[in-house]
Amino acid sequence: MIARIRRCFVPLLFGFLVVLLVWRVLPRLPWLADGRTGLVLPGEVDLGEIEPGTDVEAAFAVENRTDKTVRLGNFTVSCGCMGLSRRAGAGTDREPLTGVVLAPGETLDVFAGVRVAGSGRVAYLISFRSDLPGREAVSVVLTAKVNGRVFAIPDSINWGRVRPGQVVEGVMWLADGRSCAGDAPLRVVATHEAIRIEEVADAPPSEVGTPLPEGYRVRRVKLRLTVPDEEEVRGEVRGETDGGKIMARTSLVATVKPVVRATPSRLVLPRRGETDPYSTRVALRAEAPCTFALADLPPGLHAEISEGMLTLRASPDVASSGDPLLVTVRARAEDGTTQTLSIKIVFYTGKTEDDR
Repeated sequence: MIARIRRCFVPLLFGFLVVLLVWRVLPRLPWLADGRTGLVLPGEVDLGEIEPGTDVEAAFAVENRTDKTVRLGNFTVSCGCMGLSRRAGAGTDREPLTGVVLAPGETLDVFAGVRVAGSGRVAYLISFRSDLPGREAVSVVLTAKVNGRVFAIPDSINWGRVRPGQVVEGVMWLADGRSCAGDAPLRVVATHEAIRIEEVADAPPSEVGTPLPEGYRVRRVKLRLTVPDEEEVRGEVRGETDGGKIMARTSLVATVKPVVRATPSRLVLPRRGETDPYSTRVALRAEAPCTFALADLPPGLHAEISEGMLTLRASPDVASSGDPLLVTVRARAEDGTTQTLSIKIVFYTGKTEDDR
């Protein structure tokens, strides 16, 4: 009897241990989790058939199917035409996608916006890192079939850091594979007044540096930017039909860095406790050698420039009116670029600082 019990007990004990192993131990192994890790996400998202220059958005989920917290970070994209965001809270608002901590069972909804360009089959890569062993590097590929027969090369131009008044140039190409006589001719337009289309001319397909299907016509577009006195220049050069349909576009950006600064650029007179309360000085700071000249001064104001310093003196009669004055200084660099500085003088008449 005892021997019979032993023969039955041993297999039952072995079976119990196997069930316990499957239930408690094996799911913790990264190589047995869904997708070979505990992160479940698509390897590819197909955007379908799209016209070039179209702004589209793809959405996919990253699910943590482990029993541990997983950290995600270092999100990068393969193209400057892309942007990543996530849902902000429980609502529909979005926020930029940076570092994320996923609790066990939690899902991250990723939204990828992309401006599709090119021709034929195109792909855009999204990469990020996780702290899950065996799955430190993770990526998702967005693919699309671009049906349009017109596209711009490159899809973006960054002129970098420029100065006000500086003139910079650039080149882009429009590749046009349309062959039907009924296709509307394209016109080339710029969306920023500081960007000028200098020339549009035919060019050999080999000039663009990108393989093109047979029969494509290439037009070279020369661009000229006269940098305005703004913090940043953003615009586009578009290939449009006469009806205004955008067939292709190249985005343009430049960061404007002033050559000259006035420190301070706002003055309050009179300066209490000073020997000459209606006199003050302003430092003209330049990053490159340049000359300064004063524009016409308001009545009752005297000014002179010497060795990078602007000395100002206001008449007490002008100050008594309480009306602010504006001093204009023009700077000219050795390369001919110019910049205009404005210095505001406010007179204290007993009002509060907010009133001034």
